[in-house]
Amino acid sequence: MIKSISAKRRTYLAIAAGAAITFGMVPVANAADGPSMTFRLNARVASFCRISAPFDGLPVPSSSVQDNSIDLGAVREICNSGSGYRVEARFMNVRSGTLMIDETPRNVTDGVAFYTNPQAARQVQLWRLADFETTASDEPILVRLSISPL
Repeated sequence: MIKSISAKRRTYLAIAAGAAITFGMVPVANAADGPSMTFRLNARVASFCRISAPFDGLPVPSSSVQDNSIDLGAVREICNSGSGYRVEARFMNVRSGTLMIDETPRNVTDGVAFYTNPQAARQVQLWRLADFETTASDEPILVRLSISPL
């Protein structure tokens, strides 16, 4: 005996089938639980990365230099790139030194230090520039930060 499907139910099934075709979804029925449908939706979002710090783009006050070290404060970074991201710090008027990021050292060479993170992250880290050599002792130190997805 073949059971008749009501017009209302046929309409709902037609809408669901149309959505499955349109959005590339595959309906799955589980006979044990009765009539049901499951859809898997995959989406891609654009990469978004942002970095911010109180010193970015501003001259570092000479009064903050103590024992050839400058506490640069908290740096906030966020990046949703699944393959990770790269952070670069450019120090104007710094030839060399060590950038301490949460006590992890990074070399500053020709005024540039960088690091990569192999995954998406949202974090706040404390930065300090240590044992640095300036190119002109009478000029201020400027810092520019950039972050980019890998």
